[in-house]
Amino acid sequence: MKDLVAKGSFTAPEGTVSIKELDMTGDGTKTGIAVMIKKPAGYDAANGDWYYDIRDTAGNVMSDPPPGKTAMCIQCHVGGKSTDYLLGTKLQ
Repeated sequence: MKDLVAKGSFTAPEGTVSIKELDMTGDGTKTGIAVMIKKPAGYDAANGDWYYDIRDTAGNVMSDPPPGKTAMCIQCHVGGKSTDYLLGTKLQ
């Protein structure tokens, strides 16, 4: 994946997982994680075939918003088509 990210424009392979820490309080407290999983072609072709979910700090999937083709997540990532909807491509 590191070689793909260096290109600036790429498509992530099926099975790629992206995880981002969330601060839903605005005070720097980590309140959970957002997860993206690249699904097989055709899962959601209009949005890059990504599955989204938000988890609490223990790693449990939260129900609001519901996991899957989550409109809230899709709306935020729509501008990242050139990097396969991954907006933060700094690898750690």
